[in-house]
Amino acid sequence: MVGHLLGGSPEQHPDRYRAASPPEMLPLGVKQRLIHGLDDNIVPISISRAYVEAARAKGDDATLTELRGAGHFELIDPRSAAWPAVRDAIKNAIG
Repeated sequence: MVGHLLGGSPEQHPDRYRAASPPEMLPLGVKQRLIHGLDDNIVPISISRAYVEAARAKGDDATLTELRGAGHFELIDPRSAAWPAVRDAIKNAIG
């Protein structure tokens, strides 16, 4: 799927993959609040954990909220049990 978006493999277009890689963009210099469902079977939680660790190592204010019982799509569904955590994170981020 990523290969289709970026027009080939990392070996074919390493520059495109670097430009699309969030960790390569660090530090961002802005508050970052990540929320990840522990039941996500599309993106492993290790990706978010590693990103937050890298962001902090570069001086960014980054936190990760791990939600039990939430998968990949519950985080964007206002009817899901995960939504209050998402809503609260947004409210806290914007003041």
